Amino acid sequence: MIALSLGGLLGPQSAFAQQQILFIRAGIPTTGTPDIGMSDTGTIENTTTIDTNTASQNPALGHDHSLSLHYKDISKADWFYDKVISLAINGIVGGYSDGSFKPRKSITRAEMASFLARAKSLQATGTEPFGDVNETDWFSKDVAAVLQAGIMNGTTPALFSPSGLLTREQVSAIIVRAAGMDGVTDIQEQNRWLQGLKDRRSISLWARPYAAAAIKYNLMGGYPSKELRPSGVVTRAETSVLIWNILYKEIRESGGYPTYVAPYLPKPTIIFPQQKQVVFTKNYSVTAQIDPESSTQELWVNGKLVQIKHASGSNTVTFTGLKAINRTYSISVRTKNGSASTSTGVVSYYCLQAPSNHDHLIVIDKSEFRLYWIIDGFLKKIYQVAIGRDGMATPNAEWIVGQKYKTDPKGVYGPRKMRLYGLINGTYEYTRYGIHGTNEPWVIGTRASHGCIRLRNKDILDLWPQVGVGDHVITQP
Repeated sequence: MIALSLGGLLGPQSAFAQQQILFIRAGIPTTGTPDIGMSDTGTIENTTTIDTNTASQNPALGHDHSLSLHYKDISKADWFYDKVISLAINGIVGGYSDGSFKPRKSITRAEMASFLARAKSLQATGTEPFGDVNETDWFSKDVAAVLQAGIMNGTTPALFSPSGLLTREQVSAIIVRAAGMDGVTDIQEQNRWLQGLKDRRSISLWARPYAAAAIKYNLMGGYPSKELRPSGVVTRAETSVLIWNILYKEIRESGGYPTYVAPYLPKPTIIFPQQKQVVFTKNYSVTAQIDPESSTQELWVNGKLVQIKHASGSNTVTFTGLKAINRTYSISVRTKNGSASTSTGVVSYYCLQAPSNHDHLIVIDKSEFRLYWIIDGFLKKIYQVAIGRDGMATPNAEWIVGQKYKTDPKGVYGPRKMRLYGLINGTYEYTRYGIHGTNEPWVIGTRASHGCIRLRNKDILDLWPQVGVGDHVITQP
């Protein structure tokens, strides 16, 4: 049996000892009864004893394990469970005196300072002159430590605001500094790392370098909805995962893995193209964020292995020379290192030959009788259409929506119509073509109109309010 102190984790230990603690922290089943508590003032109360003789050789982070430490308000089904338990065993985070962890409670600035000071083994020299931090406060030394380390600042020169909450963009800056990294200052590189976020334009200018760096170095990611939510507050569970990511990165870079375990590979992430993203060129590439320790990377397209790379030591891998032949593709990236292997989820995207510089774009593919509605480069929806009949074919052209109006629901245009203005001699001019509904739904999927684009009435009612005057339209073979 060995006793682990609940003080600083990354203090003066050998790299190998640090790695051992990491894997105890990261999910090796243990026996014993850890008795870790944080009082309502935030102080850690004691140490825990772990039986290393019964430790499993499975280092897989995030896998189920049988740690006996228990908080009444979290379970193994929670996405953050392993990380919270791992940090709690090492005294970096703790629960409350009522036996709860309060994972969904917003973290305060004082708690963040305390968690980081423990995780980084920071020691303050003296105190800091904040008017709202007293020497007797349980967090006073931690606040001084993170301030002196350059990880956190006050909200003003005179105030720390210990009870204040932190936004996600503020936390991105904090964790990047805590990891010893710099923000991404190159604008093009920033855009590359942030392009998959639908709310990237909501990130404050000062925070963009840190948000990009947090994503680049696998410290922080977006939500499944492809949002960063930069102004949203951060919970105790989310903070635990972020701190765990920092420590995992440091341990990995300190000398690799212990010899008695196979390397764990975090899942790669496809950066481009994103789910439902539209690729506008015939020749394109696929880029994925990978763990630097993966030795082999495979690109699978529509269930077939098409490329193999060996980008060891890199954070990203790019598969080039891909040609768009079909409209729809499903891809995944698989990484390997020895016996370890993991892959991304399947990403489905679309290849359309159209200009890529429009925020809102309609592409009508006449060969498929389909209308693609695209917002910010991502496919919003596909509608089936009818196009011009023989002798009255729908032209291949570039248009804008010049007018929108309601029509007689019982008439030839159905309930709504959008007039298309054609690009003629460099300017958009009125034409007889449009996009409208139909009271003959059986013609959808055929060449039946006088050249206009027909949709089912329910579809035009769905599309019409989303499209603005001036939005671009492409009709193509």
